[in-house]
Amino acid sequence: MAGRRRSALVQPSAVILRGMKRHLHILSACAVVLSFTVALQAPASAQNASSRSAETDERFVVAQRVISARDAVAAAQRRYPGSRYVDTFAVYANGQVREHVVVLVTADGRRAFVRVDAANGAVIGECASRRACGG
Repeated sequence: MAGRRRSALVQPSAVILRGMKRHLHILSACAVVLSFTVALQAPASAQNASSRSAETDERFVVAQRVISARDAVAAAQRRYPGSRYVDTFAVYANGQVREHVVVLVTADGRRAFVRVDAANGAVIGECASRRACGG
C-alpha cells in the first residue's frame, strides 16, 4: 500500500503546490522564449508596415485623381440641360476607373450615353449604346 499513489483529494497540499510550481516554471520559460522571438521579428514587421502604408498612400493619391459618379452626372447634365438621369456605370482599365458613362434621357426624349473622363471630369463624347461604351 505504501507504493500506491494517493488521489488528489487526499494528497497533502505541499505535494500539489510542488507540482504546480514546476508547471509555472515551464510556462514562464515558454513565455520568455516567445517574447524573444517576437522581439526579433518586430523590426521586420515594422518595415513591412511602413511599406504597406506607402502603398496605401499611393492608392489614396490615385483615388484622389478619380472623380465621383455624382460629379460625372453633373458634368453630363451640364452638356445636356433639361435632361433626366437614368443610370451611370464605370469603365475600367488596368483595375482603375478610366471613365464614367452616364445614361440620360434628353429633353427631346432621346437616350444619351455620355462618356465622362474619370481623371478630370471632362465630357469625352457619346456612345450609341451601353455595349458600345464598354458596359
